[in-house]
Amino acid sequence: MSKATLERNFYFGKDLQESVDSLINKDICFTKAYADTFEEMENGKAEQFVYTSGNGKVSHTFIKRLIPTKIGNKCHYDIITPYGYGGPLIIEASDKELLLKEYF
Repeated sequence: MSKATLERNFYFGKDLQESVDSLINKDICFTKAYADTFEEMENGKAEQFVYTSGNGKVSHTFIKRLIPTKIGNKCHYDIITPYGYGGPLIIEASDKELLLKEYF
């Protein structure tokens, strides 16, 4: 993992959500509110991961689902995007190439 600051903000509050949503307001499919509408249909929990470093900020909204089979008596999860839309979204970047190297 890079030395970049990592924020695992799984919807830790309205202020963070409004901040991220205001930056991605051009496409509703990347917002947590859009993902929330698919929680029941997809049998999961909508969450948002925000990665921040000196090179920029990436947001990834997804639905986390429990895999029904335990492995080694541990629960495991998968993630999907709501209604087929989504994936990481660069919110701001001073150096996109470095930001993507850090993120992935």
